[in-house]
Amino acid sequence: MKTKFWLCKRKGIFFSFDSTTGKRESLHTSEREEAKQIIRAKNDAATQPAINISIAKAYLVGIDPKLAERTWAFVIQELCAVKKESTRLRREPQTQKHFTFAIGCCHINRQTRRNMHH
Repeated sequence: MKTKFWLCKRKGIFFSFDSTTGKRESLHTSEREEAKQIIRAKNDAATQPAINISIAKAYLVGIDPKLAERTWAFVIQELCAVKKESTRLRREPQTQKHFTFAIGCCHINRQTRRNMHH
């Protein structure tokens, strides 16, 4: 299989080169080893799409162990927990709208993952 992403360097900064589209994207690093690691991850993601979500969750939980325990209700509560009453009153109706949208997206995401495994 052809490697999708290649490493290139321009003016001291490393870029990924997408061999499919021909586009370059900055990796925001001048360190070769760091750039190689990012390219490996991008190529792995392109060749193993079924495990990408699991790998991402593992990295996120490594940064914040409580992440897996949080619910959308917690996120909304934190967003609305501000000192100024006027800000809270302005945010609450908006967060309910976005909360409903987010729950719908999570439901679709679960269905998509279920279908990928069957």
